[in-house]
Amino acid sequence: SCHGVKGEGGINETPALAGQEVLHFERTMQAYKQATRASDSYGMMRMIASNLTDAEIKALAAYYADLPAKKGK
Repeated sequence: SCHGVKGEGGINETPALAGQEVLHFERTMQAYKQATRASDSYGMMRMIASNLTDAEIKALAAYYADLPAKKGK
């Protein structure tokens, strides 16, 4: 995945998702879903988020929050 297999972050501008605060993740994904955030390359996050339900966004937020954050990130 763009954000790494364990949410550790990818190359270039893809940030780490592991250990991210639930509320921050949910707000960011909702902004992509509503197309009020457009900082994603090629509109990829807007396309992905637009297909997610609110329940799926909440589940992803909980999943990534439970993953250990990579040191130094």
